[in-house]
Amino acid sequence: MRPIVRSSVAALGVSLLQSVAMPLALANEGGTSEWEQPEVVRLGAEPMHTTFTGFHTTSAALSRDARKSRYLLSLDGEWKFKLSATPETRPAGFFRPDYDVSGWGTMKVPGILQAEGHGKPVFIGSGYPFPRNQPKIDHGLNEVGSYRRDFTVPANFAGRRMLLTIGAAGAAYYVWVNGQRVGYSEDSKLPSEFDVSAHVRPGRNTVAVELYRFADGSYLEDQDFWRVNGIERSVTLYAAPPTHIRDLVINAGLEADYRTGALKVTVDLGGRSAAMGVRTTLLDGKRRILVREASGQGALVTSARLPNVRTWTAEAPNLYTLLVELLDEHGRLVEATSRRIGFRTVEVAGGEVRVNGKRIMIRG
Repeated sequence: MRPIVRSSVAALGVSLLQSVAMPLALANEGGTSEWEQPEVVRLGAEPMHTTFTGFHTTSAALSRDARKSRYLLSLDGEWKFKLSATPETRPAGFFRPDYDVSGWGTMKVPGILQAEGHGKPVFIGSGYPFPRNQPKIDHGLNEVGSYRRDFTVPANFAGRRMLLTIGAAGAAYYVWVNGQRVGYSEDSKLPSEFDVSAHVRPGRNTVAVELYRFADGSYLEDQDFWRVNGIERSVTLYAAPPTHIRDLVINAGLEADYRTGALKVTVDLGGRSAAMGVRTTLLDGKRRILVREASGQGALVTSARLPNVRTWTAEAPNLYTLLVELLDEHGRLVEATSRRIGFRTVEVAGGEVRVNGKRIMIRG
């Protein structure tokens, strides 16, 4: 998968906060670990973007089945794994390909460590499972999980941009590829994407993740829930075209009559700078009801008004399919993706919460 769907209240999706990205060179500045520096959220990661999967054909894109993406390699499954009680006792050089991990156990990815017998889950109604000393974390309570696995880069990935995505892991983690550190992240419920093009090679490769149970961000979690952790969502390697869809933002609302759809699609290009074309097609089932095209570099925007759309509500969740195709200068398909979208407007008017102009009742 590609990380996360962002949309307006009119489209179906989840709103994102932009991460704080910092150069990798700032790592361990002043001798303090990144997971005890509140100002450091990510190092070496790509800018956040919406969730979508890139496909090599239109039919595969319309299926929305990531398994049909020719250039997406799943790294899910069994990883070699070792749990250390403290940061000081972790196997510090385990990320090197020549480090022997043959005697280690295994851990499923995605998976929760404590559910697999690695450490114990902790439940606290309020407060923290560690002494308060913000932003420091008691090292004696901060378990470290060391993950490693080998993977093979297919020959057809050559010449493309390699994007490694960790869907969600926490509370903080470092990532290495073939012994080279590529980044750090500590937002445990959002994906992190790293450009590893300079680090991977044809054939066999090694990826390593060093996962810390707590970080400075854990001070934000003063609430009643189970404290567990792990690599909680999928890990993938996507071989994107040299110029590719970096971000896809969809706004699908209604105009003042609540019958006319207002669609705006913004496609932000990433990778090598080049003039490209974007074709946006809206389908109702298999019937094309709208086709728009734009060309240029950077962010390409298309918009349209659609009379008499079938609106989305909880009681009648009408959805359309939006197909986005990236084309080269000769009109040939470079990359495609699709999303299911609904047209709706949520507003506060006259002291009421209204969906598509109609008052709704919210019962807690």
